[in-house]
Amino acid sequence: MALHRIRIGLADPSEEHRTAVLGIRLGILQGEMGQVAEGVESLVAARHLWRRPAAADPEEYGPGHARSRLRLGQLLVEAGRTEEAVEATGEAVVRWHTLRRERPGAHGPELAAVLTVHASLRWPAGDLGGALEATGEAVEIYRGLTGVLPDVVDRLHPVLELQARVLLHRAGTGRRRRWRAGWGRIPPGVGGGAF
Repeated sequence: MALHRIRIGLADPSEEHRTAVLGIRLGILQGEMGQVAEGVESLVAARHLWRRPAAADPEEYGPGHARSRLRLGQLLVEAGRTEEAVEATGEAVVRWHTLRRERPGAHGPELAAVLTVHASLRWPAGDLGGALEATGEAVEIYRGLTGVLPDVVDRLHPVLELQARVLLHRAGTGRRRRWRAGWGRIPPGVGGGAF
C-alpha cells in the first residue's frame, strides 16, 4: 500500500491524522506478520502524513507522532537496521521532551519509557555514554513520579537493571549481550493511545 498516494487531496489535518493512524496500524500488523520491510515502509509514510497535524495541534497530535517514531524504531530493530532505529527513537525522545516542556508535569512516564528504549539501542551500538545519560534521565523521571504514580516503580526496575548492565560493561566486568527485557522492545504502559 502506498500511503503517499493517499496523501493527495487531504486538506484537513484531522484527515491526515486518520490516514496516518491507519498507516501505523498497517505497519504494525505487517511487522507482526513477518513483513518487516513493508511495515517499515508503511510507518515511514505514516510519519510523513503525521507531520502537519502534529505541527497544527501539538497537544492533540504530538503524542501520537512521538509514538509513531518509537514504533518505527522498534520495527527497524527487527529489520536489523539498528543505526536507523537509534535515530528514530532519538527523534521520539526529542518529541516527548518538547511535549513535556509545553506541559510541565505531563508526559513523564512516556518520556522515561522512550528514554529506556533509546538507551537499550544505544548501548549495543557502542554508545555507552549516551545509554547512561538516557537511563539516568529515565531514572530521575520515574523517581520523581513514584509519590504520584506508585505503579511507575515497576517501570523503574528494568531501567535500573539496564543502567547496571551498561555500567558493568563500561567497567569491563560485564559481557555485552542483549538486555533481557528485549532489545528495543517497548516497555509496558508505552505505546497506548492513538494506535
